[in-house]
Amino acid sequence: MRTSVKNEKAKRKYFRWLQGAQGFSKATIMAIQKAIWLYEDYSIFSDFATFSQKKAMGFKDWLGDRRHRNKPISVTTQYHYLRHLHNFFTWLSDQPGYKSRISLDNASYLCLEKKKVREALAPKRVDFPSLDYVIKLVNSIKIRTVIDRRDRALIAFLLLSGMRDKAICTLPIGCFYPETLEINQDPSSGVETKFGKANTSFLLNFNKALLTCVLDWTEYLKMERLFGS
Repeated sequence: MRTSVKNEKAKRKYFRWLQGAQGFSKATIMAIQKAIWLYEDYSIFSDFATFSQKKAMGFKDWLGDRRHRNKPISVTTQYHYLRHLHNFFTWLSDQPGYKSRISLDNASYLCLEKKKVREALAPKRVDFPSLDYVIKLVNSIKIRTVIDRRDRALIAFLLLSGMRDKAICTLPIGCFYPETLEINQDPSSGVETKFGKANTSFLLNFNKALLTCVLDWTEYLKMERLFGS
């Protein structure tokens, strides 16, 4: 189905506003873009100005019946799709050409029932490997190349620091202090922390072998490879 030029213009204006005026990241905007695209898929790319209470409720039912990889879409995912769409149509209702066409009351129907909202926002249990498993994994890496040495150190660092993987991948050597085991997670140094917040953390020294993997790798990079901070 051919997309609507009018819809595309509205979306681009909205995305510029989200990034420039609201400071949303590109990743968040992509998630919002997907939610809007799903609505267009449901409505067969009809003009956003034709949005109505009937379409809002129909989209909710359509989303609830939708399957991904032969599984229903989770309630949490449905909640966020609907939230993004609600925000979009709320913004659109105040834009020229849409003010008299889109009702805020109709946008309010883009929500789940309270029981499902509580289910969507409830904390989820996260499964994680045991300490014995991680130690066995680290010890299973035979050091034949520099890459082997790096991988072993990264796995050990991930466990001992508890940091987000993206923050670790963007952490400069200069932000880690081997003497005190302090980690300066500073976004201004390129560290991609959650919400771009700076924080200080430490490596936990509860396993000497894992800690040695990290410290040896850090020393190797500085002393042998002459890496800067």
